[in-house]
Amino acid sequence: MDVAALKEARENDDRVLIFSNLLNDVSIEKVCKTYRRSESEVMDIFRFILRKIKSRRLERMEPMIVGNSIKEIKRQRLVVLPLLHKLNLDKDPLYKNVIHEPMEIKEDGTVRHSDFLKQLKPMPEHLRTPPIVKP
Repeated sequence: MDVAALKEARENDDRVLIFSNLLNDVSIEKVCKTYRRSESEVMDIFRFILRKIKSRRLERMEPMIVGNSIKEIKRQRLVVLPLLHKLNLDKDPLYKNVIHEPMEIKEDGTVRHSDFLKQLKPMPEHLRTPPIVKP
């Protein structure tokens, strides 16, 4: 599949359309009715795509997307919407729960929550797979 076809397929994905409609002031009820989904399914889709975007931005060391609600993310939609066609929605995000928390740099140059930041780093590949048990 070439890049243009992949981009078009991702833009026409129902999940992407649901997310973009929510950010463009379409009511949840109208989105539910149009895509024949329950409100909980629509909100699950919204949260999943938001996790994907936050994870992607963290991987690339880009500024964080702050907020978890539709209202908070609407203010940042100019940053969020162009990323939708770049996301592979068939995979789970690398970072599951990216939490935005203000960081304070102390006078000695250390970060207040450095232990929290260490938790966000992905586990090395050799530690992800369990060792093979020898018989």
